[in-house]
Amino acid sequence: MMQGYRINVPLYDFISYLKEVDDKKQELIERDMGLYFPKGFYEAFAIDDDFFSTYPIKNLSILCRGQNEFYEKSFASIYRNNVSALECFIERMKVEEFINLLKEHPVVLDLKKPIEGTLPPKKFYIDFEGLAQHYELKTELMDFSGDPFVAAFFAVTKYDKKLNKYLPIIRPSSKPGIIYIYKIGQSIEEFTQPYMLQKIKPISLQPFSRPGEQAAYLYRLGGKNLNEVSCIEKYFFYHRKEDSLKIYDMFDGGDKLFPYDSIQKKVSFIKKQFCFSEEVFFSTYRKYGNNNVKKIKKYLNKIGVVIKKDKKRYFTEDEIIHLKKQWKMEKKEFISKIRIRLQDCDSNIR
Repeated sequence: MMQGYRINVPLYDFISYLKEVDDKKQELIERDMGLYFPKGFYEAFAIDDDFFSTYPIKNLSILCRGQNEFYEKSFASIYRNNVSALECFIERMKVEEFINLLKEHPVVLDLKKPIEGTLPPKKFYIDFEGLAQHYELKTELMDFSGDPFVAAFFAVTKYDKKLNKYLPIIRPSSKPGIIYIYKIGQSIEEFTQPYMLQKIKPISLQPFSRPGEQAAYLYRLGGKNLNEVSCIEKYFFYHRKEDSLKIYDMFDGGDKLFPYDSIQKKVSFIKKQFCFSEEVFFSTYRKYGNNNVKKIKKYLNKIGVVIKKDKKRYFTEDEIIHLKKQWKMEKKEFISKIRIRLQDCDSNIR
């Protein structure tokens, strides 16, 4: 299964090369089209009659994913470690809990209103499942990044649960790390499928900063093995202390990629919880249940999972007031990053 390419230069040099090639392609596109695509801005496009989503204005040619070790079976997080159907159901309830939390967040509630400047006025599409993946809940998605160095960070670090942070790999290992590369434009489905059915899409502009800092894209892997996806190339490398430290320091040890935000602590609680509301249970059941309700509840009860009738409140009144004040200060800058698809690239929503 370890079919792919071996990187015969230091990883930092290889990643720098990928970045340089992508930047040069961007320059050529800008020159040929006579346009300038500023970094950090997003183009709005309609995904249905009610909602619009955004795409980074910068034209990328590749997306990358980094892992510090190669696994013969590389599955989406919800399917790892031979989980049972019941364990999968519990993880899906956690995602539903997270979605309910977001739906009560003042910023999300505000973005449900049509945004002026879109014609006709449309609402901002929030990728709830994509955000769940980025806050490390278990889904059918796989993380990729539009920035090769972000992918490299995850390839040269290892997460320390006790310290709750990523640490650089500084000792040589007999096991290679891997960079997966997805070349944009190689599949006609990227351009012909409806937005909701697309296999890979960006989630980088969202009302929470983590996806944006990671130039986040997501690939819908489902139950497949990533190593068997034909349109994704594999590049193997061996760990070097020099590469690890250089890339680790680029992102301040991960602090730049994981900025603190208002939902981080609440998500940490959701990851550990085994008590859910009936609302969350039935929402999950409607999407994924393939057994009768009583039987699933019985199985859940046996392993200590509690289903309550009470509806949960996720934010206190004080938290809501604080979040509204904060969003009032940040909203203008957030909206200004969205540009409408017109002849010039300077028509942004105000």
